[in-house]
Amino acid sequence: MFEATNWLSGSMEVGIVRELPFSSGLQRMSVVTRMLGSTHFDVFCKGAPETIASLSKADTVPPDFVDTLTSYTQRGHRVLALAYRPLTDSFTKVQPTAPRRAGARPHLLGLLVMENRLKP
Repeated sequence: MFEATNWLSGSMEVGIVRELPFSSGLQRMSVVTRMLGSTHFDVFCKGAPETIASLSKADTVPPDFVDTLTSYTQRGHRVLALAYRPLTDSFTKVQPTAPRRAGARPHLLGLLVMENRLKP
């Protein structure tokens, strides 16, 4: 199923080192993670699609991003954007990571589209 990504199936343990809670001012939340046995950290963000896209590296945002987002929202779907970036900081520098710095220039991973149908 994931052949195009060159992802090798297998278990991996990932721990959350720091959680940066949702901020309505920043319109996102982030977690700093570390894979068991790894020496580096990663930041994963989720939040308002327009905000995450504006923070993301331009070459990771598809040209039809706004049209795709509009298509989903006009149909009543709830949409979140997901992004990631590696951190090269040491553990002691990761602990005081500021929320603004954590979300700086991530790679846009995609959109999470949710539908909440009303029950008859």
